[in-house]
Amino acid sequence: DRLLPRLQLKPEHKPYLLRFLPYNRDQMLSIVNDRLGSIELFDRNALMLCASKIASTTGDLRTVFEVCRQSMELATNSPTKVNVGVTQIMEVFTNTTQNINSSDHVQTKSLPTFEKLLLCSLIICMRTNKKRVCTRAKLLMVFHDLCVKHKLPSTDGIEFEGLIDALESKSFVKIIPSKNKIKQDDQIHGKVEENILIDALQDQTLLGMVLHN
Repeated sequence: DRLLPRLQLKPEHKPYLLRFLPYNRDQMLSIVNDRLGSIELFDRNALMLCASKIASTTGDLRTVFEVCRQSMELATNSPTKVNVGVTQIMEVFTNTTQNINSSDHVQTKSLPTFEKLLLCSLIICMRTNKKRVCTRAKLLMVFHDLCVKHKLPSTDGIEFEGLIDALESKSFVKIIPSKNKIKQDDQIHGKVEENILIDALQDQTLLGMVLHN
């Protein structure tokens, strides 16, 4: 959808943009109960915890089932017979977080240049604010300044929104809608630790220059 404005299509020829929203907690819990309800192995509180945690990050239903699968392995491999409870779910989440927050796991080299620059812009915002979030408007301003400074064509509007959506789909950021319903006030939350992102990015010449300037 980032390229649609360049096509200069007439209104009647513009395609409809379908957005597939992440699952919320109740939706995921309903689906998981439907699929796993017949297996008397899962504690209800454990499933609720799993659905809540995934809903607050990616909303990806596949992740819920993967966490359940790993939790089942922990329970079945236990020397004593136990059901899948909060303990097993939390152990899986702890291991997953440790794996994600490692420079070996964060893959940025395959990202398009503008997505890499947007990640650099987010790092600059986080350093300035001393927080892992910044507004959509602030991120756009920093991103635009970087493009101008390094003589790259800047993007805005739909193209910029497409870049943020792409990073969210790859679990680099999370978009938190603003309470006042103004899109530019949305909070963009970095889901990967700053130092891990820097380790993954700074071996690339242009991005190294951006980060060190």
